[in-house]
Amino acid sequence: MNKLISLYLIIKNIIFYLAILVIVGIIVGLKVSKMSLTEFLNNPIDKVIYKMENLNDNEFRSNVTYLYYTSSNLDRKEHIIKNNVNAFLNTIDYLEKYEHPDIIKIVTDILNMDEKDEIELDEKDEIELDEKEETELEDKDEIELDNKLDNKLDNKIDIIHNTPINPLYIGNKLSLKLNQLGSSYNESLSNLEIILDKARSKNIFVWISAHKLKDMEQELETYFTCLEKGYKNVGITLSCYHNSINNNIDKVLKLKGNVRLVKGYYNDGEIKNDSQITKNYYNNAIKLIKSNNYHQLATHDFKNIIFPLYLKYKNTELDFSTNNNIEFGFFYNSLKHIKYQMNHYNIDLKHKCCLITYGNNINYLRSNIYDISLKKIFKLKAIL
Repeated sequence: MNKLISLYLIIKNIIFYLAILVIVGIIVGLKVSKMSLTEFLNNPIDKVIYKMENLNDNEFRSNVTYLYYTSSNLDRKEHIIKNNVNAFLNTIDYLEKYEHPDIIKIVTDILNMDEKDEIELDEKDEIELDEKEETELEDKDEIELDNKLDNKLDNKIDIIHNTPINPLYIGNKLSLKLNQLGSSYNESLSNLEIILDKARSKNIFVWISAHKLKDMEQELETYFTCLEKGYKNVGITLSCYHNSINNNIDKVLKLKGNVRLVKGYYNDGEIKNDSQITKNYYNNAIKLIKSNNYHQLATHDFKNIIFPLYLKYKNTELDFSTNNNIEFGFFYNSLKHIKYQMNHYNIDLKHKCCLITYGNNINYLRSNIYDISLKKIFKLKAIL
């Protein structure tokens, strides 16, 4: 009996101290992240709008996601999935509405590239040519002039804005997890297509986020299906703490897909050695940079990843200060830290994006507390 009482007291003390540890962890995390307790308990859409406007002021794009949580109750689960899909559809409207003014101008210019532009360029070139030559144009000269005008028209956006022609890659973005959209492969794919269709109509790019190891196969299969169906506004997130990272990167690049490269946020990574994960990241980042396609390097590791890569490609055609294909992704709550690191290393990154979360943080933690890595959270200097 005494042994049982002693065991009970030991367990009680362990639970007590664990509770204190969790509370202290949350307080420290909130302090590091500059997040209020109210915002932590319930992070509504109006907070997202404020953050998006703040990012615009700091020349960052927004990448918004609705927080993931689950329920063992089937009826409740159906309600959650329906709510998630509606949340993502509504978020697309906010992403479009609060787009950076410069991006809106670029998109408008792209959509307005019509005969008027060609006529204006034609008139300008004919005036310049008339001043230079007094003789009539021969057929050969007319063909050369037409080719010159066509080239000017094709390069007009790059010359004026020095940005990628596809506005999908430089605007605000949406992130989602497939198991937010359905309990089965077909349900998730069907709801994803609904979201992709609306996002495409608004020039919004969508990232499929990486979740747990057991979800990776479905994430890849769904992404490849989307590519086969002709969707160009969707990319896949791949984690470098899995053994399959090298092969998966090669598969996506072969299909000319888009990758958001991460080290890994959860605690089920097959590779536990931080040095190996960093090596995987660095080597695969080089593949993405050389592919001449849009990708996002999502990492806060300036020391081992961003700065070495910055030096490697500095003053080349792939220089990060002018590179239109590579975007760098961070957590919004790490913004202060990111700006400090960029200043510390004297780095100029042309395209930058921050992940903004909204929804019920308590529900999120309750569903993910056993899966997320607390070590990574504090290392990233962002609780969410």
